[in-house]
Amino acid sequence: MAKLTTSTSVRAELLDRLSGARVKEAALLAKQGFHATAIYLGGYAVECLLKAMICRRLDQEALPVMFHSHDLEALLFFSGLTRRMEANKPVHRSFAKVKDMWKLDTDQSIRYRDPASVGEKDWRLFFRWLNHEKVGVMAWLRSQKI
Repeated sequence: MAKLTTSTSVRAELLDRLSGARVKEAALLAKQGFHATAIYLGGYAVECLLKAMICRRLDQEALPVMFHSHDLEALLFFSGLTRRMEANKPVHRSFAKVKDMWKLDTDQSIRYRDPASVGEKDWRLFFRWLNHEKVGVMAWLRSQKI
């Protein structure tokens, strides 16, 4: 059985701030040509925001240990937003694209890709899926009330 405890020091408000900071840092890295790293940070921003939302859903100040995961699909589920997102097809497609490009749980992860194989076009698509005001994952998540 997973341990439900808030013994971590990772607080919800920090996760919110990290999420916003990582998106800004990703954009700066992409401008300098570091597209793979920018995509990595963009996916991490989604992870942080989902973890902050889980804290709010559970009325916890800090992230319970059992949610130390990089699985965006699982984190979305535990945030309680899966059905809402599935109902919004364009956002759900963006989430699937972000998850597929980032996929930290496989050896095809952005962490293990040759940086030369990830270009500006990849970043632009990822950034759209991440931040577009109508179909972007981050914008949609931030608009949800928990």
